[in-house]
Amino acid sequence: MGVYFFTFSYHADKHHKSGLQLMKNNEVIVQAFDDQTGASSFDNAGNSAVLQLQEGDQVSVCLPVGCSVWGSSRSTSFTGFLVY
Repeated sequence: MGVYFFTFSYHADKHHKSGLQLMKNNEVIVQAFDDQTGASSFDNAGNSAVLQLQEGDQVSVCLPVGCSVWGSSRSTSFTGFLVY
């Protein structure tokens, strides 16, 4: 139980739709998305949230259908910590 800070960021190929969602108990809390438009070859995005959690709550990051992100070279991350 407590208040937690969570954040995620990703790096992706700009030629495909990219995105991630921060989930709490299978509910989308925040998300970051980008379509395959623009002049650059790569995409970077992220988001953060402060959540009050109870015992048994589950927090995760979900890759939505049709989206891709890079999972190598430490280019995508998810972290959280107890605030109080």
